[in-house]
Amino acid sequence: MKREILKRAVAALVVAGLLTGCGSTKSADASTAQAADADGKRVINIAVGQNSYPVFYHDDNDALTGYDVEAIRLVEEKLSDKYTFVLTEGAQDANYTGLSTGKYQVVLSNAFYTEERAQNFILPENPLGASPGGLVVRVEDKGVINTLEDAATAGYKAAPHLAGDGNTYLYQKYNKEHPDNQLDFDISDDPNAFTNGLAYVAEGRYDCIVFPGIYYDALVTSEDGAYHEYADQLYYNEYIPISTYAVVAKGEDELAEDINKALGELREEGKLSELAVQFYGYDTWAINDAQQSN
Repeated sequence: MKREILKRAVAALVVAGLLTGCGSTKSADASTAQAADADGKRVINIAVGQNSYPVFYHDDNDALTGYDVEAIRLVEEKLSDKYTFVLTEGAQDANYTGLSTGKYQVVLSNAFYTEERAQNFILPENPLGASPGGLVVRVEDKGVINTLEDAATAGYKAAPHLAGDGNTYLYQKYNKEHPDNQLDFDISDDPNAFTNGLAYVAEGRYDCIVFPGIYYDALVTSEDGAYHEYADQLYYNEYIPISTYAVVAKGEDELAEDINKALGELREEGKLSELAVQFYGYDTWAINDAQQSN
């Protein structure tokens, strides 16, 4: 079942062009944006992405689950005296349109930080998750090029991402923090740049690419992956902590602060690390902690 979920996730990824007593999963409606439930608690409509294992997917009983889903349900437990969360699945573009028009108050999309996203919406200071990410290089660079700093020092060029993409932001963030050791990279307008970058590195057109771990496993490591032909030519070094966020609508400052406070408490209690182990197989937050301590 998980393999089938993974296949659907990859298909959705490629089509979308990329880079998920608790509230039950039921359809939201724009008219309920400020509605209250029978207990007088405000109903918060939350749009969730579709078929992206392990952040949001359907389990063997066809119930909606995944890291993002269960994390927001823990947030709801923390805020149960004030809010009722209603989760609705949808395509990413439609979800963000709904966030802008008031249909939804929150979107879960395994969202990385980008300046555009921070300008258009509210990103709580405390992340929702810690998504595993890494640097993809050719196998001959295994153990030599482990970080963006290594790549910059070697004069390597990173495969392009779209402007505004969360992965592009990681390149930009690195360059901002390392003015004397800049990484060379291009911005692309190709909607398939994200996945094509894997082939570009394998073929020698570029030297490295930042890539989320869940998608590398699905596209390259998996024997059914669309880029599995490059599995023997590429090496994935997981080292980059990629924080992910619950994206809150503009004007929802109180809600954003409540979510932020709840996430901080859940992190301190170890609940988010427990979820990471459950859905990723290990504590992805530990990557963030190790990086922040360096």
